[in-house]
Amino acid sequence: ALEDLVSAHQEERANSPGRQAVHKLTSATDELQEKILRLEEQLRQARLAEKKAKEEAAEALRRAEEAAANVKVPESEPAKKVVERNNNGQVEALKRKVKEQEEEIEALKK
Repeated sequence: ALEDLVSAHQEERANSPGRQAVHKLTSATDELQEKILRLEEQLRQARLAEKKAKEEAAEALRRAEEAAANVKVPESEPAKKVVERNNNGQVEALKRKVKEQEEEIEALKK
């Protein structure tokens, strides 16, 4: 009978609302701790990936700049003439436009 009474008392204590709440809180704390550890590992991996990506981008940029520095564009006579002709054409067009505007200003003054 004493054993039954002790057993019933232990069972009652195990099923008490306070004991259940402590158990739930302990379980929730354990779950949160596991999530924190997983998130910290994900963050560490993301930082490593970011560092690697930055290093690869810097290397690619360096190679591109190096390749661009090694490219020599020949300045052929025809290309120079085309540029010169275009520049001269633009200058002449601007001169005409200035002259037209001067004439319009003179006409407005009268």
